[in-house]
Amino acid sequence: MESRSRDDVDDVGGAGVPGGELLLRLSKGSDAAVVYAAELSIRDDVFRGEAQVELEDGKVRFVWGAGAAPDWLIEATRAVLCTLWRARNKAPLGEVEPWPRRIKRWRAAPQQTPDRGAQ
Repeated sequence: MESRSRDDVDDVGGAGVPGGELLLRLSKGSDAAVVYAAELSIRDDVFRGEAQVELEDGKVRFVWGAGAAPDWLIEATRAVLCTLWRARNKAPLGEVEPWPRRIKRWRAAPQQTPDRGAQ
């Protein structure tokens, strides 16, 4: 049986549903920001880059290698990191958990609506 750390956060699923997976690995942190190596994937396409969270205001910035992931998956990644930032800011002093070393999530792709054209 695999041992799991509190520093690992998983939320993976989506069998048979179109979507994508985000995998974030903590790479460095400072008093100003925390940086994750980001790997976002859809089917056989993998997009690698970096996600940086500014600790002062919670702003998330991305730097991508060759090509960026679809906007909806980038925004899902931003939402996960913003949620973590907000939770850390609301925690009483001395009770703030460290940033997770690894975060893995699956998100469904947005539903496509047929273009009905002008009527």
